[in-house]
Amino acid sequence: MVTKKTGLLATAFILLAFAGFAQQKEIKIGDKIPDLVIDHIIGQSSNKIELKDLYKDGLLIIDFWATWCVPCVHEMKFLDSLRSKNLTKFKVLMVGYEDQAVIQKFLDKNTDIKTSSLTMATNDTLLSKLFPHKGIPHNIWIDRNGIVKAITSGSQITSENVLGFEDLNVMKGLRTKKDILNFDVFKEFHLGDTSYTYRSIITPHIDGLGGGVVGGDYPMSRTYFTYNALIVNMYWDAYSNVAAEMRDNMIEVHTNDSLKLFSPSGKLKHLLTGSKYKDYDSWIDSNTFCYALTLPSKVPNAVFRDYMFNDLERQFNIKAKIENRKIRCSVVTKTKETTLNPSLKEGDHIRPEIRFIRGYKLAIKNAKIDDVVDWWFKTNKSSQVQDPFVIDVQGRENVYFDAELDFSPEANDDNPGITDEMFWQQLNKLGFRCRKEVRSYPILVLYDQNK
Repeated sequence: MVTKKTGLLATAFILLAFAGFAQQKEIKIGDKIPDLVIDHIIGQSSNKIELKDLYKDGLLIIDFWATWCVPCVHEMKFLDSLRSKNLTKFKVLMVGYEDQAVIQKFLDKNTDIKTSSLTMATNDTLLSKLFPHKGIPHNIWIDRNGIVKAITSGSQITSENVLGFEDLNVMKGLRTKKDILNFDVFKEFHLGDTSYTYRSIITPHIDGLGGGVVGGDYPMSRTYFTYNALIVNMYWDAYSNVAAEMRDNMIEVHTNDSLKLFSPSGKLKHLLTGSKYKDYDSWIDSNTFCYALTLPSKVPNAVFRDYMFNDLERQFNIKAKIENRKIRCSVVTKTKETTLNPSLKEGDHIRPEIRFIRGYKLAIKNAKIDDVVDWWFKTNKSSQVQDPFVIDVQGRENVYFDAELDFSPEANDDNPGITDEMFWQQLNKLGFRCRKEVRSYPILVLYDQNK
């Protein structure tokens, strides 16, 4: 289908058969078409014709077209050829909005187009109002009683459909053409807002939303959404797959404008002094953003991270890299061989389940040790879990297990917190130990390229 050109309306070519017809409403499938006398007919003995004379013996196809529309020209040739072999089966009214001289010049140059079997009307304004459309070819199928039976695109113009018009099964199989008439290609596109398959959108701060983030699926992600977030936090979410909070020792920022990236509160409150912002709220309005990313399907988290990095760099001109730095890490080793109740084999792995259950107990299912410590690192908001984990356990890639960590002796309603020490006391029973070491670790490094 070709989009119809705008702004090329010509003079009216339809003579009204009755008074007040200019107020005629759009004609739809099932409606009866009014009696009309059409002029500006070319290529025939008379320049006028009554519309009912075209459908009184059977099918009439009103075919809206233009000289610049290649699919329309192909369709015209097809209908001309088909009708020349089936003169009694159907008729065709080719309707062009272009001026008669333009269409005649086109036909004079394209002598291979034979229109002796077609009725050619030019200078249309009213038929296109009765049958409004956005794209051409646009075809109206009318039966011998003047009833509109179908409105289709050019793809439905086939020998089987045209010659089998009176077959109810054929008619039921015709696909109705739908044009969104108010669609403007020069306006922002929102027609697919409820059915999009891929979207990346970043907006300024939106009052009334508060702030938060949703995302970080395992081990593959499809969606991410944060609202009224700092720029640096969005980069951290991409790097960490949405860990609970940013660890200062795992991010390095190179910028001349700290106020753009870091909140001027607490120890950084002094950044507002002498700045262009009159208070903290005005800084929030200018330096927090909403960002939503949705992909057609889930991808590995490392790939999803790169999608986010690319979006954020285009928006903020801050390049993210993951580079090794020597920092303090929590190194996990195996102290003894214990039976971990293996539940799965390599290749059978499904999403691990790690969640608290009744009585301050942590249920672990279908998990590797990597899954367990990663969960602890991401979900623990305590300042005591700052150092990233390095797993030094041979053969752990193929070991999935179920377990239950019982914190009830230490944790209760009066002391509900689960400390890092309590967590590792439980894992130690399974044969794992954690110690602190300085290691080379891939951290997030941001390079602000704004001058």
